[in-house]
Amino acid sequence: MVSHKVGEDFTRIKKILRENPQGMTATDIANILERTKNTVGKYLDILLASGQVEARSCGTAKIYSLAQRLPFATVLQHSRDLMIVLDRDLRILDINEAFLSFLRKSREEVIGSSIEYIPLADVSIQELTSNLVTAIREKKTLKDLHPRGTDHYFTARILETLFENERQGFTVILIDMTEHRRMDEQLEASEKRFRDLVNLLPQPVFEADASGILLFANRQAFLTFGYEPDDLKARFQVLDMIAPEDRERARMSIDRMLREGIQSKEEYTALRKDGSRFPIVDYAAPMYKGDRVVGFRGIAIDLTEQKKGEADLRRERDFIDATLHTLNALVLVLDREGRVVRFNHACEVQTGYSEEEVKGQIFWDIFLIPEETGAVKEVFSDLVAGEKNLQHSNYWVTKSGERKYIQWSNTILRDATGAVSYVIATGINTTDPEKEHRSGAVGDSS
Repeated sequence: MVSHKVGEDFTRIKKILRENPQGMTATDIANILERTKNTVGKYLDILLASGQVEARSCGTAKIYSLAQRLPFATVLQHSRDLMIVLDRDLRILDINEAFLSFLRKSREEVIGSSIEYIPLADVSIQELTSNLVTAIREKKTLKDLHPRGTDHYFTARILETLFENERQGFTVILIDMTEHRRMDEQLEASEKRFRDLVNLLPQPVFEADASGILLFANRQAFLTFGYEPDDLKARFQVLDMIAPEDRERARMSIDRMLREGIQSKEEYTALRKDGSRFPIVDYAAPMYKGDRVVGFRGIAIDLTEQKKGEADLRRERDFIDATLHTLNALVLVLDREGRVVRFNHACEVQTGYSEEEVKGQIFWDIFLIPEETGAVKEVFSDLVAGEKNLQHSNYWVTKSGERKYIQWSNTILRDATGAVSYVIATGINTTDPEKEHRSGAVGDSS
């Protein structure tokens, strides 16, 4: 420990040199201070090492003067990092305020003392200084220094220093990594939340670098494609999971996405690890680091069930079409506005119109005689409203102008809300000029 008297001596030496800008020898200064030359020499070594004084040779003597350049001590004090300067015996030559605050010591208490033997009340800080001493002797850098009971993290850099008196020492810089560590922890927590979230998704999610090497895949991706997490270590290409006939198209889509920074949506035939195939739609977008594209991420949706459903619907539609067109009865499907949706082959034969000619048109504008139109519209409205006027008959006018008397049986189809969406009318030609008839939904009630 250094007495308060030592601090005063440092101040007096700098004052003496300030008053004697031509410089003075250690002997001259010792005489003024009434100290031994050896003691003053040690003080001057400390001031020289910290950059507060300069020395020049004059014959066999050294002349000391105040430093004219920016003192190292000034740089030291303005650093946000914790900095300390030690001689080769680990005595403290200089220390900045940040380090003093961390040690909870004054400058007078530590200057000239060995860093090994400074009494510190905080055990965790004592452990840190002990680690520094070990690192200095072993000439190594310390990372992730974390004094117990604090939320601080440091990285210690130890620089071997050659002072102007050609003596060796050390400059120790403790870089406060607390904020970086906190940001890293927040980033890790954010990434963990992202991974946990995507692992809950029922679709495969992936990330790849700009060359197409797979970097990440969620749990569902492994299940869908039949791979194991260890397979990622093989650094395989995303394109390897696409069928050969689709790979060039996929490669061109990825290149365009990365080059233009756009999102993409493409359908491919995918390959599982066992070689089996299945259809997917792939949604992908570029990944950025700053303003630079570094890869892409995406989600793949298995279309197997959708494609199967579409095939089933096509088969059902083809079956209905075949059935409708083989029936001898007239089958007419109308929407809520009375527009023709379906018009079977029997309708074409009886009226002379093709389905293409009448589809989308209001049926009463084509087939009904004028005197029956108003009543038919009224009853059709009742059907759309859900009223059950199911049996009706009326005249239809064919393309050639011939009248045919049709008996209709009507039914309705409702949507998920219960509203009527379609009217299906099945008719039989019972042309008989003597038969009385009344207006109905697709004709008059009978």
